[in-house]
Amino acid sequence: TPTDPLYNEQPGIAQTKVDSVWTEYGTGNGTQIVAVLDTGIDYTHPDLEANIWINKAEQDGVEGVDDDGNGYVDDIRGWDFHHKTNTPLDDNMHGTHVAGIIGAVANNDKGIAGAIWDVKLMAIKVLQASGIGDVATIAQGVDYATNNGATILNMSFGGGFSSLTLRNALANAYAGSERFLVAAAGNNGLPLPPCIPSQIFYPAAYTFVFGVETDASFSNYDCDGPIFSALLDEQNYETKAPGVSIMSTIPNGGYRKLSGTSMAAPLVSGIVAHYNESRTKFETNERKFGNLINTKGETFIDALASIKA
Repeated sequence: TPTDPLYNEQPGIAQTKVDSVWTEYGTGNGTQIVAVLDTGIDYTHPDLEANIWINKAEQDGVEGVDDDGNGYVDDIRGWDFHHKTNTPLDDNMHGTHVAGIIGAVANNDKGIAGAIWDVKLMAIKVLQASGIGDVATIAQGVDYATNNGATILNMSFGGGFSSLTLRNALANAYAGSERFLVAAAGNNGLPLPPCIPSQIFYPAAYTFVFGVETDASFSNYDCDGPIFSALLDEQNYETKAPGVSIMSTIPNGGYRKLSGTSMAAPLVSGIVAHYNESRTKFETNERKFGNLINTKGETFIDALASIKA
């Protein structure tokens, strides 16, 4: 049990057996890089700062020079694709909240415990302060994550229309099983009765993106299950995780409870980070999908069972 004073307000950890993973497999070894494509991250937050991804080539390089040749100057902690700057700070709170669920520093007598205690959080700001973003900007953020070593992409956003630009960027990220893509199923309560499978939310519905629902009436859901799909493109959401009254970090050192599939998705990203560390033999993303889908507990994904599968 970590020493974080708000840990007792994080029942989702036990509901998904993440605490059992800590006991049997460890709390994280820092090898996983989770790209948080969102409104940015308050990377000065005392419960996040130690787990923020650092681009060492730029940190140790010459100011004003693209030292690593990736097309972005002084991108030490990621990139702000909305303002086109190297300071991807959160001007909303959503991204900081998502980041804390994945990887808030734990056992430090502060705030909360992230799903994985030692992880690298890559701050990629693709959404405006309003929480709105466009697919071209998001696709740029996906490419940045792909080209800079992210092993997991967390996307707590989406919409009702498919974009070829974003789909292609995500398909490229998925290729080769080097990255795992996680996205929120959305909060529109769709599909409405009678079940119409075409009322779906992207990018969570893409076959190669692991879509996450939550156990609440506001959550979008997969009416024909996570494996079979009546749609020609086989769009699915794959699992369910806690997403109601989730305690996490917010900018300026604060903490708050928020609800939504946006909160469910990052818990799954943390679980995938544990899975990647614990299953040391190389696996295809398809095998990961199968193990994560088929090891569901009574309601939510079972982190321990997925690793043992």
